[in-house]
Amino acid sequence: MLWIKNGIVVDPKNKINAEKMDIFVKNGKIVAESDVKKEDCKIIDASGKLVVAGGVDMHAHIAGSKINTGRTMRPEEMRVVRNIAGKFRATLGRVLLTAPAIGYEYAKMGYTTSFEAAQPPIGALHTHEELDSIPMIDKGALPVFGNWHLVFKCIEEKNLEKLKALVAWAIERTKGFGVKVVNPGGVEAWMYGGNVKSLDDQVPGFNVTPREIITWLIRANEELGLPHSVHLHCNNLGVPGNYQTTIESIKLANGFRNPKRQVLH
Repeated sequence: MLWIKNGIVVDPKNKINAEKMDIFVKNGKIVAESDVKKEDCKIIDASGKLVVAGGVDMHAHIAGSKINTGRTMRPEEMRVVRNIAGKFRATLGRVLLTAPAIGYEYAKMGYTTSFEAAQPPIGALHTHEELDSIPMIDKGALPVFGNWHLVFKCIEEKNLEKLKALVAWAIERTKGFGVKVVNPGGVEAWMYGGNVKSLDDQVPGFNVTPREIITWLIRANEELGLPHSVHLHCNNLGVPGNYQTTIESIKLANGFRNPKRQVLH
């Protein structure tokens, strides 16, 4: 049990606006004072400090092949060593941190949770092994679907049941948290030195468009009843005038309804 004393609590959901109060935690949940034995509590004196809900970083890049590729491109980073003997694991890096450093830095900023937002399914095992090495915070990962050939083939065949089966299987096998779509169709075009410039460009080698990829993956996600909505990295990101593509992409969520959450973000 935990007793946080004398903190300045900010909790907009419960209409608590910078009020000095004590907080009691039992079995990982905030409880009433009457539910704990104060003499059994670990006490944290938060006098003069803000007490707020832990931060959740819903889109981060903290583990997996791309991070390690970046580390190999910055060997000089590995000369920056931090070591507090007996308390923390030694950490390396300033921009591309090692796994322990990522957890420590998040904790210092008040975060409790972070999601790796681009997990190639084929690299899921390594990604989770690396996430396991990040201390102090909760972690999750979003497998990417927006340029997967099997997804393209399901859409070409107009086979929603096969697409749903693929998504469900991939989420379960990769232990993913939800469906991620990155530059749908555009990454495939990049492999041939190109890109897609609109939602209706045909993906090289496939009879599908970004519009269809987004729409079909939203439909599969919603019919499967997944708790997390499709997370979309829009086409033309970083290109002047890309707001038009973003607006058109958002409109693709029209016609889908979920009483508990949005269907696209």
